[in-house]
Amino acid sequence: MEAFLATYGARRPAGRPLSLGSVKSNIGHTQAAAGMASVIKTVQAMAHGVLPRTLHAEQPTPRVDWSAGTVSLLTRAMPWPVTGQPRRTGISSFGISGTNAHLILEEAPGVPVQDTAVMDTPAAPEAERPGSVALRGSVSGIRTGGAPSRSPEDAAVPAGAAAGVQEGAPGPAVAFPLSARSEAALRAQARRIADRVAGDPGCRPLDVGFSLATTRAAFPHRAVALARDRAELLDALDAVAHGRSRPEVSAGHPRPAGAVAFLFTGQGSQRAGMGRDLYRSHPAFARAFDAVCAHLEPLLPRPLPDVVFAPEGSAVAGLLHTTEFAQPALFALEVALFRLWEAWGVRPDLVAGHSVGEVAAGHVAGALPLPDACRLVAARGRLMQALPAGGAMAAVRAAEDEVRASLAGREPEVDIAAVNGPLSVVVSGDEAAVQDVADLWSGRGRQVTRLRVSQAFHSPRMDPALAGLTELAAGLAFAPPTIPLVTGVTGRPAGFDELRAPDHWARQARRPVRFADTLRYLWDQGVTHVLELGPDAQLTALARDCLADAPQEVSGAGGAAGGGGVAGGGGGGLAGGGAAGGAPHAVPPVLVPALRRDRAEDEALLAAAAGLHAQRVDVDWGAVF
Repeated sequence: MEAFLATYGARRPAGRPLSLGSVKSNIGHTQAAAGMASVIKTVQAMAHGVLPRTLHAEQPTPRVDWSAGTVSLLTRAMPWPVTGQPRRTGISSFGISGTNAHLILEEAPGVPVQDTAVMDTPAAPEAERPGSVALRGSVSGIRTGGAPSRSPEDAAVPAGAAAGVQEGAPGPAVAFPLSARSEAALRAQARRIADRVAGDPGCRPLDVGFSLATTRAAFPHRAVALARDRAELLDALDAVAHGRSRPEVSAGHPRPAGAVAFLFTGQGSQRAGMGRDLYRSHPAFARAFDAVCAHLEPLLPRPLPDVVFAPEGSAVAGLLHTTEFAQPALFALEVALFRLWEAWGVRPDLVAGHSVGEVAAGHVAGALPLPDACRLVAARGRLMQALPAGGAMAAVRAAEDEVRASLAGREPEVDIAAVNGPLSVVVSGDEAAVQDVADLWSGRGRQVTRLRVSQAFHSPRMDPALAGLTELAAGLAFAPPTIPLVTGVTGRPAGFDELRAPDHWARQARRPVRFADTLRYLWDQGVTHVLELGPDAQLTALARDCLADAPQEVSGAGGAAGGGGVAGGGGGGLAGGGAAGGAPHAVPPVLVPALRRDRAEDEALLAAAAGLHAQRVDVDWGAVF
């Protein structure tokens, strides 16, 4: 203290005393962290223009000669006046080893604040505030090639909010995560935030969302509101406060924290432009997509991005529906989605894929390095594309044993391609044979749906491609998976020896996809949350149907769906509100598609994150923003 007085207080004018304070009086003894705590306190004081009160020091210690300089102990909070000169503060503290240090902080030059970021509402011009700390910035154009770059000013703008934002127009949705230790506390929190937003015209909803997402602990009772502007936010908060359901609100109740499984969609789900919006707005997605495409470029007739991002209806976009491009395109999209969710802090305990989706699952599980996985998926698509045209596939609402019996004697012409549920079987093969089977089951009063396919997958018509797949797989560098990979060949985890067997990937392309067995295994392992990575909600829909058709003792589907889950819509496609850790489930697991064909990609992805977080899968919201 004597050093302070001698250095700063001895020659100060009487009307401008040196103000003294202590962080210890505010938060207690922080020992070696006191210096950092003082820095935080000082930065906040500069930002707010207030000199905080020093508590419990109404009577200054007599051990200091206070008359040695012009000083004033901050026994009350005081405005920090604007004098035309930068505000400065000296901080004295010691390190963990006991070394004393003195740090001088000076406020940054004042910058006029321009409220041009997402979700701003028109307001009176804000005066320049020296020393203000504001996470705000305008969103500029976005380049369409390579990983998008983001300036420091965009730090508070969600990555998904960076695409197509125009000043004065409603921006993309922003997430507002809420949580509390009880339902009553959660509702009260929603009311308090709504009152703050409604009562303060200068309160920017985007800043509220950023603060909620990055500075609050996540408690068991959760809700996540998605809103594009102030009005939508207030409506969503009102719904949470009163316990009402709304499409833009994902709400959940405390539930056991079970395992998380990722499912990777198969062929037939592809669509023109899939991933384009995510590529523009999410650098992690763009980097991963570019990495896959770089390995695929010498293996395909033309660059994959040219096909995937081609205008819908164009001749080039039509190539996406050929097997040669569809399979690598789905692989690239799904791997990029996985890396994006990984960057958001969401990782699976198990993975599985439907048909070609298993190649992506195998790569992210660590069983196959990216260059070799690209070789496998490109060869798979190319070999199947080279097969004679023709064939058909049909979905039959019947049990596997029933359908297999109806195929007796015709196995060289038609076979079971997939068992997607207790009463969901797909047959595949020659056109005439598939039509005969379809007519047979229609005549028995069963639902039959012909599938639009380019080829008869998982049927005898695939046999000529199997030798080429086996030969290629023999030269790939497999590794033991670091995430359990449940293979559709058996519906059980595939071990290292199975995955590296040269004929495994040929059998995987030919044998029926045992998706129902895969789901049963996941439920038996206590999976409570499923995230589908693909262009649309296909596997989550199959899983929901599978649960509905399953016997009560297997799925526990008699429990009411809900518990805060939102089916479809803004909740990310939630099917249930809780599950016991292990099988049978008390209620159906939560089923969330990452993307939906009928919804903007950024919005669907954010809704999926909201749905998972509300149901107790923690999301790194700082990374999302």
